[in-house]
Amino acid sequence: MYSFVDTTDTGSTQLPSEALKLNGEYIENQIDGYRTLYVTGREILSQELSTYESGIRNGSELSNRRYPARTIIVGYQLIAKDNEAFRDAYNTLNALLDVQDAEMIFADEPDKFFRGTPSGAGDVDPGRNAVTGEIEFTCTDPFKYSVIEYEVSPSADDGTTFIIDYHGTQKSYPKFEVAFAEENESDAALTGKGDCGYVVFMNEDQKVIQVGDPEETDGETYAKSQTLVNQTFNKWDSSVTKNWSTNSGSNTNPDAHKQMGSIKLTTYGGYKAITANSFGSYNNAWHGPTVTRTIPADGSGEQGAVNWQASWKQLMSISGNSSGSREKGVFQCLLNNVNGSKITNVAAVAVWKGDPGNKATVRFYVHGIIMADVSIDISWFNRYFGWTDTSPGSTRAVPIRTSTIQKKGSTVTFNVAGIKRSFTSPSIADLKVHQMTFWFGQYSANTPLYANGVIWAKFIKDNCTTWKDIPNKFTANDVLTVDCNEAEIYLNDVPTPELGALGNDWEDFYLTPGANQIGVVWSEWAEINPTLTLKYREAFL
Repeated sequence: MYSFVDTTDTGSTQLPSEALKLNGEYIENQIDGYRTLYVTGREILSQELSTYESGIRNGSELSNRRYPARTIIVGYQLIAKDNEAFRDAYNTLNALLDVQDAEMIFADEPDKFFRGTPSGAGDVDPGRNAVTGEIEFTCTDPFKYSVIEYEVSPSADDGTTFIIDYHGTQKSYPKFEVAFAEENESDAALTGKGDCGYVVFMNEDQKVIQVGDPEETDGETYAKSQTLVNQTFNKWDSSVTKNWSTNSGSNTNPDAHKQMGSIKLTTYGGYKAITANSFGSYNNAWHGPTVTRTIPADGSGEQGAVNWQASWKQLMSISGNSSGSREKGVFQCLLNNVNGSKITNVAAVAVWKGDPGNKATVRFYVHGIIMADVSIDISWFNRYFGWTDTSPGSTRAVPIRTSTIQKKGSTVTFNVAGIKRSFTSPSIADLKVHQMTFWFGQYSANTPLYANGVIWAKFIKDNCTTWKDIPNKFTANDVLTVDCNEAEIYLNDVPTPELGALGNDWEDFYLTPGANQIGVVWSEWAEINPTLTLKYREAFL
């Protein structure tokens, strides 16, 4: 039995039994005088049935059944002490309801949540500061889910089979994470023993999710790629600086933009990264330090790479206070050819903010030529290079995404925090890359960006001219995510649908009530097994 709620008692601090926590906060705790009266739409949901008639048989045959979207209505009371407080309360309520697919948790069931979007609101009595009303939420997904996201490691068949005792009442689509062996070149030599070409998941009904290509083995047909640089910037000492030199590289406009200043290690919200320690001084122009890594020779002793992949993780944002909009700064990642004293850019990415506000520009270069510009938001919690807020119910839990530049023959493909572009230039078909450079810049004496640093960098030399021929698609420190609910594949938090097989059984790969088993296989030639994790939430009607 729910406790009686006296709607005339505005001084009570006890939450109503059905109080709504929206994206991590109860509405009652954010608006004085607001109180939940009732909630409808959380109980039995009728199924929609499709039938057909068969010959002269009585009745009908069932073709299919489905659950429609769910509508949840929250009835509330709002009592304000005066007109100004009444208007302030509704301003706050409107702001709270300006959400999409919000997490909805009710006080009488705190271990489960719905996903809903406000879709309607009833009228309230005019001319009064004590009113009742209704808020309608549409849940396009009619099910509710456990607040706890369960994690399971494979426990059977020598660590290749997941055993899941699933307590939900509706099917749940799992998410898999595959972490390949970690290697950091400042701690040890790179071995490539954790490289892998494919991963396949199989359930008890013989449904399959395949990522990569099992037919491309590590043999004589296609030579393996080699990871030549793999640097996690968790320190900035002689073990790192012996390979990464300061102000010895280049930028996209070396005549006008100056390399000067120094590098330091800093911590941004728990992430360690290298950034500018000082920018030097140069009036009315961009200036700041570069850090450069000469690409080492491959296993055969050959210097330079014609076909390659460069990857990095960066943090870049203005500060969260009112002065952040006035900050200016630039970041560049450059892959360069070196011929004596001549440095030629093969491909590059520049991200810079030169105007007031929160907008920055991502610019793509091939062979020193500007190919395209894209405008992005670099506010403090931006979805490209921003912070990660992991507090419960946060809508700002954005991963630090990986960016990549990949060259195959005359084609360069960019994926900068999810922004994908591809360009072809015959002039670079046989042009080798010899160095990787990062530049952190300031404009004149303007306040620099609050965050502008690199967390991790990798360079892989490919010995094949097409992506499909590369046998070891996964290398050290890669994290593969397979989301069966969204039918999406991510490599280092970047959507990579091209890794998936065309016949993947996305719709039929789910957990059912009771015991479930899911097996995993991967490339036989991988010398270090990946670390496997299965995540799921229990689903209920």
